[in-house]
Amino acid sequence: MIDSRKIGLVLIAALVGFAPRAMAQTGGLSPGARLQSPAPPPLTQFKTLTLPTVGGDIDAVLYNGNTLVTSDTVMTTLTGFTVPSTPPYLARTTYVGVDGQCGPASPNGCVGRQTGGSGDTLTFKGSGSLLTFSNGPDAFKGSDGCPWGADTCLWDTRNFDVTLFVVPGSTSADVEVTSGAAIDGTDCINHEAQAFAVGPSLAWGFGGYVAGGKGLRNQGSGVVTIAGIPPTATVVEADLYWNILNPSDPGGAMVFNGNPIKGTMYQQGGDPCWNNGSWAFRADVTPYVTGNGVYMLSGYPTGSTSGTDPWTTPSPDPKMEGATLIVFFGQQSTPGKVTLGGYIDPATGEIVDGSTLDIQSGPSAGNKATFGGVVQFKAGDTAPSGNFRYIDHGLGEDIKETSYSLLVISDGACGPNTHAAFRFTADENGVPGQEFKVEVDDCAEPGSQPGPDMFSIQKLPAGYVAAGPLEGGNVQIHKQ
Repeated sequence: MIDSRKIGLVLIAALVGFAPRAMAQTGGLSPGARLQSPAPPPLTQFKTLTLPTVGGDIDAVLYNGNTLVTSDTVMTTLTGFTVPSTPPYLARTTYVGVDGQCGPASPNGCVGRQTGGSGDTLTFKGSGSLLTFSNGPDAFKGSDGCPWGADTCLWDTRNFDVTLFVVPGSTSADVEVTSGAAIDGTDCINHEAQAFAVGPSLAWGFGGYVAGGKGLRNQGSGVVTIAGIPPTATVVEADLYWNILNPSDPGGAMVFNGNPIKGTMYQQGGDPCWNNGSWAFRADVTPYVTGNGVYMLSGYPTGSTSGTDPWTTPSPDPKMEGATLIVFFGQQSTPGKVTLGGYIDPATGEIVDGSTLDIQSGPSAGNKATFGGVVQFKAGDTAPSGNFRYIDHGLGEDIKETSYSLLVISDGACGPNTHAAFRFTADENGVPGQEFKVEVDDCAEPGSQPGPDMFSIQKLPAGYVAAGPLEGGNVQIHKQ
């Protein structure tokens, strides 16, 4: 909400075109004066997660709080992760902001009911990085959507790619949220949550997190949309955040997609200039989130269900601000078995009657490779088991599996349950402890014609890679 103390009331009325509501506090402060001393407190770490995938592990952290920022900056240092030591990798972060809005001074436009407070900014900088990501002014426009427009909805879920702003091996990052002055007023905003994840680029095709939000002021229900979860991924954790303005704790009642839940009120925050206290809630909704789709929110405390904007029609208490759903996902092993042609002689370690790969992509394109073995996973096992060896006859690459970590069976180009991917640790040309990913398609039974079956292998996070059709042998995938 705008802090009308920052400029004269007459100027606000002239710029915004409405009479400002009663001020939350009395007493004038000159523009740029600090309202909070000491500086606003940072968010606190709520959870760290490791999201396993066949492309590598993704580290994720989740921070929460309810820190009021008015003509000031809140800085939080994120820890609990490690940027991969070797590129390529990806890093993403999400800011959840309460009570954002925009007005006629918005440099990027303000769609909907224009009010004011267009000076908000946000930043991100990984430790050791020479670069700082920034967004703004107008970083928090209340852009999660509401009946009166796309902006000024008093809730923001801002998602950003910050890969260029972290360096290999880094273990921390600083995020800032600033409420800055603008000619249309200074916004009062609360920083409620921050998510961050980093991992090998290949892993993000199978794991990571997504977040979606919705402004809910003066509404009895709303829908949060989740998109971007790959079909082979499994939801690991789903957390719902929301915030309600009220003089006293309004309680954590909520109905999530038809399921009654009760949120934990984890922090009371400062008033974002609506003459109310701010109450931040969080609930674990993992059992009710199955993947991409729309999730209905209802049954929460609200003083109005009119759907009208709060600058035309007053909002009675309690004032529901909005909600954000953050979904973390990775991969779990699928019960089943994949045979890769032939077998590995237990005495010599040699491939017997293996499959032949026609390498058509990668540095060894035009050469042949031989591979064989088996990988299987049974429900209740801690990890897949089996054996596997691969020999590139052109480059001399020799990969001997020593342990498996994941086996994922899914639908593929050749039909249901015809694609498999597995991740393993191996000796590569005699060097132990190297990680690889293999993907196969079972396209023909029996044998490899007229399919043909397909095979690819890639070192993680980068290195040797080869792919192509089988010209001899057979891949068979059996999902239990």
